[in-house]
Amino acid sequence: MLLLLDVSFKLAFILSALLVVSGPTVVGPILSFARPREPVASVLLWEGIIIDPIGAALAVAAISFITSENQNPFLSLFLTMITGIILGCSGH
Repeated sequence: MLLLLDVSFKLAFILSALLVVSGPTVVGPILSFARPREPVASVLLWEGIIIDPIGAALAVAAISFITSENQNPFLSLFLTMITGIILGCSGH
């Protein structure tokens, strides 16, 4: 399947997961240029910091989903997330 700009669906899926990340190196200069008022500036700064691990997890999930030979990759992804949540909560 070919989409816009002659890019396959699999590559577009992975690229979209990677482009979610807009970390502090992107948000910081924008904030210093735009200079929003304090409540908005704090929220945007924290968004830039928090989105990094979320974007990385999305990229890994997208690659895992595309390269999976499993009949149901959603089940595999769901079980991986549940296992991570259980291990994270038990280690806390």
